[in-house]
Amino acid sequence: MKFSVSTVVSGSADWLFALSQDYSRRREWDPFASRSELLNGAAVPAVGVDEYIESAGGLVMVSRYVSFQPLHVAAVSMIEGPRLLARLSGGWKFRQISPMHCRVTFTYNFRTSPIWLRWVMEPIAGLWYQRQTRARLNCFKAWAEAGSTE
Repeated sequence: MKFSVSTVVSGSADWLFALSQDYSRRREWDPFASRSELLNGAAVPAVGVDEYIESAGGLVMVSRYVSFQPLHVAAVSMIEGPRLLARLSGGWKFRQISPMHCRVTFTYNFRTSPIWLRWVMEPIAGLWYQRQTRARLNCFKAWAEAGSTE
């Protein structure tokens, strides 16, 4: 199942991209993450770097950056996660649409497990993930526009 949420945020793509990938500030805006960090001594995100994220509800996931193009996109793929998920990947895209505004889009693709329950689990999980993702994006927008300075 694939879904995207998008909004326009005041600011430049380079500044917003950098804010979104700053793990020292992630908890300032991300209501989903009670803990997030880069693993194996990585100081900054890059292709091949693993990240750990723990949700406020206690779900834990380790994912790996599969694309990292500053100013434009950061994408990850789950390598360890909740048993409910067979796979999950996601990307955050930043596109400058005017000198003062950027379209930010969060896109996720996932499959649930076990396969024989997908028909009922994926629509429910999809609604939950889409709601969580919309809340994350709205919080990022409010945080970036309220107090952070370029």
